[in-house]
Amino acid sequence: MVKKIILLLVIFVFGGFLSSVGFCQYVYLDAKYVQIKGPVEFKEIGVALSETACERLIAILDLEDGLEFEQALNSYDILRIDNYASAILLDLNLFEGMAKVTVLEGLQHKFSGWIPISWLDDNQSRPILSESYQFVPYEFTEDGSIPRCHWGYK
Repeated sequence: MVKKIILLLVIFVFGGFLSSVGFCQYVYLDAKYVQIKGPVEFKEIGVALSETACERLIAILDLEDGLEFEQALNSYDILRIDNYASAILLDLNLFEGMAKVTVLEGLQHKFSGWIPISWLDDNQSRPILSESYQFVPYEFTEDGSIPRCHWGYK
């Protein structure tokens, strides 16, 4: 019984520590407005249409070969977008190191694809749209109806 309690305590302490340290910088970005920040030296970057194409893009980035990266951007399975483009984060694949986004600007507006997760760095300091939303509580009248505002129901 004591061993089980100690084991549960160890799992609880280290499990919380590992999840908060390793993944906390990306997890809260899920379904939020982000800015895709690719390598600084490139004016244009790519959004892969499949996870396989994104894995290839990550491998090319690890080589640090600019010519190979440019050739990858010209392939049929990678959409070319501007660096520092705005997007909405749809899904995170933390263990594969990629994230699915929908592009919000440029010629590829409204297209979805996969990017290396490292391109989401520095989004922690960006304002998130859902945080700027201010909830206005309902003010019910005595008869129980919801009052109308100039923009509709409050």
